Amino acid sequence: MDNIVWPAYREAIQEIKQYASGEEKTKLEADINILMALALSNQQFYEEAEKIFHKIMVCASEKERKKDFSFLQGLEGIAFCEYGLKNYEKAEKIISEIIQLQHKQEENIVQMCKTQNNLAACYIQMEKYEQAIAILEKCEKIISKSNSHRLEHELYIKKNLMICYMKTAGRDIDLHMDMWEQITERVKEIYGKKSVWYAECLLIDAWCQGILLGKYEDAIKEAELAVKIEKGILGQEAEEVEKAQEVLNTISKNYLK
Repeated sequence: MDNIVWPAYREAIQEIKQYASGEEKTKLEADINILMALALSNQQFYEEAEKIFHKIMVCASEKERKKDFSFLQGLEGIAFCEYGLKNYEKAEKIISEIIQLQHKQEENIVQMCKTQNNLAACYIQMEKYEQAIAILEKCEKIISKSNSHRLEHELYIKKNLMICYMKTAGRDIDLHMDMWEQITERVKEIYGKKSVWYAECLLIDAWCQGILLGKYEDAIKEAELAVKIEKGILGQEAEEVEKAQEVLNTISKNYLK
């Protein structure tokens, strides 16, 4: 990465400084920085990405920085990196600040739900499941009434909600299975059976069916299919494949007890 990406990044920044000026220069630098930071964070180079996200925030106008879109982008990026580094308490504080800014800016309600879902994800990692449920159930109601959201936004919220239900001793899990079956069908229709989204749906269902409801044979089949799908799309070494394999192993061990 260092031998290819960093020289290209530095060269692009140098050319902008040399040939651009004024607002055009500021905008081009911001665009390059955002693209670079996103590329690094998506490849899990969180520390490198976070440095650039900090730079983006510093470059935002100090006077109007709390209203500046690039400032908010930088803040969101830092929260994502801290979450990736497993610094969940730090990520929670940053996301809480983002939510306050979004309220002041009267941000789109769907975008605010996405941010609230990120906050809930921190609570899940910190095992504060009831706090996460309170946020997610509210977001689920808002999203269900919105016509402007994409299916993956709804899926993220409902996935986290199902995780919370599973972690709280399967709280009325059978009552929530219908909801999960419905969204799984929608995912299958829109993204198809050979998608990561469909594999994620299968894993949640497999855990519920096996660990919580004791239907191990069906659960193992679903988990095996999910692992196969994710391996085919993401490759053997992907973190998501490793997590899917852990789910399958856990269900299988419980079945053999």
